[in-house]
Amino acid sequence: MSTPTMPDESSSPREGARRLHLPSTLRRAELLARWGRDANSATERVEGVRAGFAVAAPNGPIGLVLDLSASDAVDIRWSWARTVASAPEPSAIERIARRLLGLHIDPAEFEAQARRIGHGRLVEGREGLTPPLEPTLWDALVWVVVGQQVSLPVAFLQRRRLAGEHGESVELELGAGETTRLSTVPGPAVVARLDAEQLRACGLSRRKAEYLGDMARALVSGDFDLEALASSPRQQRREALLARRGLGPWSVGYLDLRAFGDPDAVPLGDAGLRRALRRYFDLDEAPSRDRVAELLTPFAPWRSLATFHFWAGFA
Repeated sequence: MSTPTMPDESSSPREGARRLHLPSTLRRAELLARWGRDANSATERVEGVRAGFAVAAPNGPIGLVLDLSASDAVDIRWSWARTVASAPEPSAIERIARRLLGLHIDPAEFEAQARRIGHGRLVEGREGLTPPLEPTLWDALVWVVVGQQVSLPVAFLQRRRLAGEHGESVELELGAGETTRLSTVPGPAVVARLDAEQLRACGLSRRKAEYLGDMARALVSGDFDLEALASSPRQQRREALLARRGLGPWSVGYLDLRAFGDPDAVPLGDAGLRRALRRYFDLDEAPSRDRVAELLTPFAPWRSLATFHFWAGFA
């Protein structure tokens, strides 16, 4: 259950708040560590048990703060500038918060299955761990294009530049009365107007700049509809994504896992997953793509959770 608080129309920027009760198994430390992986991120910031996010929304940017100091709840605060045409719906803010917290899935059945098939050590000490989602489907799509075939630090840098150069600025308070300024990932309408050279200036390769620009323009035109795909049958969604220039099996698996919240997705070809499987199963070398699929088959229909546990414990 959540308790809404009406926005204060007299403040600038305007604000809203809501408390969301959480399961006792929520892995707070892991969530905060993941949100804070890029200490210089332009889009998110962690201070103690509070995390701030800049989120692009249809009517304008939102500053979102998740406060995990309560033992059984998260306090959600959000703000928007007076230039925003209309206040964000509290229910929409809660959906974003639930995505970030990984509340789209209950891990209990997966954990029971892992123990039942002899893989209890995969989940031991990490009970309750779930894969958090990106705040929006578009955020996940940008991340998957930026992250293709580069190291994590390089992907962080390119995403940081993209947000810093072309995102919308928001201000939020993470504590101690200090204001933090963050920038959103630029939305599809913004990216659609950029040319390849402007995207390349953020560090993207020419091909990635083309991929991202093409997909942004397709979203703006209505030729590509992420929201419709989110409610489509799994196989139909995967086929539609694979038909897009710039999205291969790894990208589609990652989008299934971190954008659409599919419980049974595998980002085949992921270097971190291959490294984790080698360590967990004590293999002589990192497994091939086919071998990865074979090793994860016993974890169906919860391969997303298995993948996330392998990343968390063995990569």
